[in-house]
Amino acid sequence: MRLPIKYHYSYFILPFIINQNNYNEYLKNIINKGCFKKINFSKKNNANLYITFSKNLTSNLLSGNSNNKHNSKDLLENIKNNNLNVFEYNNPASLVGVLDFEKDENTIYFDLQNIKLYIFKNGVCFLVLKTNITSQNFEDVLDFNYRFKEVISNLNNLNKFQTIKLSDSKHDSLTSFKDFIESLIDVDLNKISDYTNMENFYTFSYTCLENSVWNEKTDENILTNIIQKYMKVYSSSYNADVALVGADIKSEYEYRKIGLTKVSSNLLCSGIDPYNFGYLPVEYETTYLFSYILALFYKISLNFFDKRLFNLKDNDKASFKKIVKDLNDFNKNFWSVDITNSQRMTVYFNGLIKILNLNNLYLSIITKINLIYKENKIEENSTNIKRLTIFIFTILIIYIIFKIGGWKWKYILEQIY
Repeated sequence: MRLPIKYHYSYFILPFIINQNNYNEYLKNIINKGCFKKINFSKKNNANLYITFSKNLTSNLLSGNSNNKHNSKDLLENIKNNNLNVFEYNNPASLVGVLDFEKDENTIYFDLQNIKLYIFKNGVCFLVLKTNITSQNFEDVLDFNYRFKEVISNLNNLNKFQTIKLSDSKHDSLTSFKDFIESLIDVDLNKISDYTNMENFYTFSYTCLENSVWNEKTDENILTNIIQKYMKVYSSSYNADVALVGADIKSEYEYRKIGLTKVSSNLLCSGIDPYNFGYLPVEYETTYLFSYILALFYKISLNFFDKRLFNLKDNDKASFKKIVKDLNDFNKNFWSVDITNSQRMTVYFNGLIKILNLNNLYLSIITKINLIYKENKIEENSTNIKRLTIFIFTILIIYIIFKIGGWKWKYILEQIY
């Protein structure tokens, strides 16, 4: 028996890195494409973001007052110093996707409802695709999420790209998904994992089950199987005991659960609560999605710092100084900034910090910086670097103590020393 759903959407998020030295030129290219429009945030149009997140965060990241009627040169001057610029694809409504179109029995049609580019000033970027399948069956949701997220894995096997085609109408003018994505971001997909350590899309999905599927009489074992498959982005045919390896599941309310893994944030709910298919889909793809992208931004940024330290040559004082300066800027503009005063969003964001292992990754980077310094790979008279390193280390301690709940003093000291 196939399980019916009320509503569903899935976001697939692809991180990539651009060279900071080419940041302005990259923005210029995106503007000149003509297919993207700069999003301007405001308290009126984005009230939920400004209410949920701290003033420090919104003023730092949510740029406004840009006039899209300016020519490209004026627009570039207006936005190039923003910590974050978000662009939206002009007309994705006509784009229809065909997944595994070569095998009719396995074909899933989907709408590509929205495309956004998040471009952070430090060079970390995200392509964010919103999709919706035409099927109303939960099993098709499972299979779609499972197959789509891996379409860019195994990057040396480009045949995987051929399992998704895009069209301006069903069956007509089929375009390679790989070619389409590369035309949007101007980045070779084969090289993305070099700096992001990521070969799949991150999955951010919402599904509301029909009341008949999830209610007060639903068998707990059946419900557990449904939840675990969905949260861990397994296919519908996965037969192993999915409960053996659990996702970090947040049970906000009786008929609503959010599951976090290292590569996904998926919300599953029941239509038995009207809120779940009323306002919740909007809330999840605005405030929760912004939190998720911010956490992924932390993750990819830290991975990139780690990569730069790994590739650092002995006695390369200039490169080391640049890394420390960039880390200091990352601290000031992002890592040490208050996120939210919302209790629900604090729980969600802290869950992301834990599952993505962000604090340990940060501590590892600080440790490597100190080791490089102590091993005299950098000359000892580099006073400014030493001051910056001490400042970053101090900020880290303060952040952990006062911003992340549940940490014990003893545990903090053990991690540091």
